[in-house]
Amino acid sequence: MSLMDVFSDHLLLPKQSGKGETLAIPALPGVYAITSATGEIIQLLSSQNIRRSAMLRLRPEESGASARRAELQSVSHAIWWTRTYSPFETSLRHLEIAPRLFGDTYRKHTSLPACWYAKTKLIGDFPLWIATTAPFDSDTVTVGPFSSRIICTRFIKDIEDLFGLCRDHTRLKIAPFAQRCSYYDMGKCTGACDGTQTKSDYNEVFAQSVTSVIRKNNDYETELTDEMNLASTKLNFEIADTLKHKLDLLHKVRKTKGQIAITPHDMRYLVLQRGQRPTLIRPFFVNAGAVTQGIDRPVDQIEQAAEDWANFDWSSDNVPREPVDRREQVIKLLCHYLGKGKKAGGVFINAANTFKSNDIISIANNAFQAAKPK
Repeated sequence: MSLMDVFSDHLLLPKQSGKGETLAIPALPGVYAITSATGEIIQLLSSQNIRRSAMLRLRPEESGASARRAELQSVSHAIWWTRTYSPFETSLRHLEIAPRLFGDTYRKHTSLPACWYAKTKLIGDFPLWIATTAPFDSDTVTVGPFSSRIICTRFIKDIEDLFGLCRDHTRLKIAPFAQRCSYYDMGKCTGACDGTQTKSDYNEVFAQSVTSVIRKNNDYETELTDEMNLASTKLNFEIADTLKHKLDLLHKVRKTKGQIAITPHDMRYLVLQRGQRPTLIRPFFVNAGAVTQGIDRPVDQIEQAAEDWANFDWSSDNVPREPVDRREQVIKLLCHYLGKGKKAGGVFINAANTFKSNDIISIANNAFQAAKPK
């Protein structure tokens, strides 16, 4: 593959570069590659200032220079780059370019933090929730991503507390011949391991945990609310308080705040970033780890643009065909930026939940207010 097909511009490096010499490449965000005289990729990098980043790598200090930098300077022949317009786009372009240059070994040239997912899995005849870094499996339900294992396992613990699911999975493997643990005595488990609760009943409760968490229906919430109200009417306040605690826990588990998507297979995010000019917005539609970039829209035309964004076709027929491992990498990237919160820049809207143009207008106007023409 020609580097001209990957990058938008390049610069042949001078054989000697002095300390005060400035490379004639833009001091702007982008992805760049340093190549040898034979065209071999020495390094693939990304930065919010590619000139400064390249100069730091290619120009050793006058004294005390590291051997690695001195060697890089001596073998480097050219710099190739492509411009980007936001930190998210910079990271995304890096992730897109790496497989084109390095094929199956591209992951060595990317550095994304691991994401964690809560996934259903069968242990013997019993299902359970586990924490994993591998989201794409057939015949499983996966919720995520979570930015750390601690947050993911805390999420699973809340589900187990809410539905009284088994926490000692080794006992389930030998059910119904296991001995009950202390969770049963505390009223936090229904005793599937020793047969107190039948396998079919346990699996039914587990299925309810899945449908409730991923918002397939509100039956469990309605049931808890009715029981709580009935207990209050009968002045059974202790029971009512217990049911209220369960309702609060259910709301906590289902509360997304933009951090949790409904399974990676159905993961849909509208990402709005700065476009080619400060007064333009560039939309990215992240659909199950595949990305479609929309056209830049003026900041002062958010109302019209929001209608188009809200009507984007999220169906599986419109998902770009990308290998599973690359889609996993995109989800990791998205998870990384979700974890940054307000520091991520731009807007990240979970389209798997309510996705209406009025919601988009409100969020986008707030985020891009400063970029509107005066």
